Amino acid sequence: MAIKKFLAEYGNDDDLRPFDRVRHLLGIVESGKKDLGSAHRKYLVEKLKGES
Repeated sequence: MAIKKFLAEYGNDDDLRPFDRVRHLLGIVESGKKDLGSAHRKYLVEKLKGES
């Protein structure tokens, strides 16, 4: 149902760039990690190992 709704809302806009399709989602989640952009691999490895 979610995929159907997404495609109905965003699937037919051939004029939109991929960025424009997800623009409303950018910046809505706060990780609390100030260096997430530069240290994302470190946090991902920690999460996969169960260290965080």
